[in-house]
Amino acid sequence: MSYRQFFRTFLAVLCFASFASAGILQTFKVGRQPTHIAVNRTTNKVYVDNVLDNTVSVIDLNVNKVTATVPLASKPAGLAVNPSTNRFYVSVKGGVAVYDGRDNALITTIAVSGTPSIIAINAEDYNSNNLNIYVQDSADNEVHVIDTASDEVIAELPVSHPGNGIVVDPTANQIFVSSASPSGGSVSVFDGTSYQLISTITLPGNPSFTYLDTLSGFGFVYLYAITHPVGGGPYSFSVVDTSSGALVNQIPLQGTPGGVIAEGISNEEAITNDGMSKVDFMHQNETKIHCKEQVGRGPAGMAIIAPWFNAEMVVANRLDNTVTLVGGFGCP
Repeated sequence: MSYRQFFRTFLAVLCFASFASAGILQTFKVGRQPTHIAVNRTTNKVYVDNVLDNTVSVIDLNVNKVTATVPLASKPAGLAVNPSTNRFYVSVKGGVAVYDGRDNALITTIAVSGTPSIIAINAEDYNSNNLNIYVQDSADNEVHVIDTASDEVIAELPVSHPGNGIVVDPTANQIFVSSASPSGGSVSVFDGTSYQLISTITLPGNPSFTYLDTLSGFGFVYLYAITHPVGGGPYSFSVVDTSSGALVNQIPLQGTPGGVIAEGISNEEAITNDGMSKVDFMHQNETKIHCKEQVGRGPAGMAIIAPWFNAEMVVANRLDNTVTLVGGFGCP
């Protein structure tokens, strides 16, 4: 058995022994059309933007209730949390609004060009010199790099076409940005220090959302993407080895999948399925979805609460204006 196979097996057994079965723990009523969601694992608070209300709902999991509704200047298009500074960031018209997580007060609005949308943050403090946020600009085909210390735009990362996914590998200090076009999709890989393009990963179809799972210390670095054929057809869950750009696996999906996220350290993944009102669970080495968990209508964004200790996650259900707290690993 190879080094990599040994640790894959070891981690899978560890997770199987540590995680309980999934199940709905609680449902929270929030604003209209909750879409993007993020968790501050330090304070145990959940933030979800309500697109039709121009607000952000704050859920405090210490008391299991919605404790605040934060008004925004315009319709939100992306959201992220920096647990190191206890701040949360929301893409609004013309910029990124910065809020203090202690009292939900607006600190500043960072002006950016174009149409800011998806936000990713180097939130895991592996590289203390690079606590940046990355904001996808769907109008100008670029990513705005914002320094969280100065709240200023310090670089622009050009991409070939607009996309709907951006993730950060904090260990390698690399940024992955998806691009979709009539001729096919790709992921641009940028260096987080020089902001130069390192490589381009070609995907089998247009990547509608990407998520990077980094198992620090074990060398398992995979990019997870939901892809859709250029000419139409069913969606797929694609697994890409970021070191080589090779396609590791592809699993067919039903419905209209929205987001993909990694659960814990055993390469288990979950996908929200808007068309099916369910969360699909699978292992990256499987050939099909092994189970589904019913949540609210129109599940969109989701976030993991504590990936190394349990698989609790929150799901924003945009069609019934709720957030579902799901506990456990996999399905009952």
